[in-house]
Amino acid sequence: MMKRSLIKEGINALINPQSKRRTLLSRFLTKVEVEVEVTLRIKAPKYFFLRADVFLDDVNRLTRGSLPQLEVGYLIYLLYENFLEKIRRGVDLHKYLIALQKNSKEFLKPPPELEKRDENHWVLGDGEGEKRKRGMAALMLTMKRSSALRGEVFLYDLQEYDPNFKMGVEELISLLFIEFISGIRNGNIEKVVAQIVNFLDAHQDEDEY
Repeated sequence: MMKRSLIKEGINALINPQSKRRTLLSRFLTKVEVEVEVTLRIKAPKYFFLRADVFLDDVNRLTRGSLPQLEVGYLIYLLYENFLEKIRRGVDLHKYLIALQKNSKEFLKPPPELEKRDENHWVLGDGEGEKRKRGMAALMLTMKRSSALRGEVFLYDLQEYDPNFKMGVEELISLLFIEFISGIRNGNIEKVVAQIVNFLDAHQDEDEY
């Protein structure tokens, strides 16, 4: 959940007690000020960020360096933008988000370790040692406020529909990234790369995040 509410900030900027005394120009300037960037804190296991770097190196090799702009922050933004496209198309994402939140613990569960009992006997452990080593990290992702606000408004609408559902835009983007990395660990990397290339080609004329 975000520490500050983009919805509340937007409302306060548009509905201000001093608004009646503002000139048309000052109101326009206020709106311009609202349409700035916002920085979100995206949290995931440290290993996931490392795995993303390795994946992007694979992408660079498979595309022969044709996507130099693709780095971890931009990859995360693409995952979020792909989610926003589904919102714009009217896709029902309620059940997906509930499952995403429910499965987050499974995504974060470390693989079992091989523990040595004796010289010739190894067994699968519970992964607690790996979990302690892994830890969490955060990436500060800056994007247009309008993009972040679109996701937060959608989540707010879902919470109005389902009071038991609670999720902020930072948690959403974090889980989208975690789900993606969990998927490519056992997925077809070439297929994923092709999907990313197609997405970028479809949005090549749009502004960067």
